[in-house]
Amino acid sequence: MTQVLSFVLYGLTIGTFIGLILTRMLAFIDDGSPMSYDLLTIGITSITLLSATLIVFALQGYWISRQKLANEIVDI
Repeated sequence: MTQVLSFVLYGLTIGTFIGLILTRMLAFIDDGSPMSYDLLTIGITSITLLSATLIVFALQGYWISRQKLANEIVDI
């Protein structure tokens, strides 16, 4: 679970950072236009993605923890 969350947080952080930089670079093309970032949408999207990740992998971890290791070894 920790590894999954670290990968998701890494992806969100790097993706947001690169997206903001690319938006800023595109703004250099048209100097006269106003530029703004919609931080509310970025925040809601990030929180939704993190929540979905936590729910899915918590349920998957609960399901896996209920399986007996001996049964998993025999089923190979």
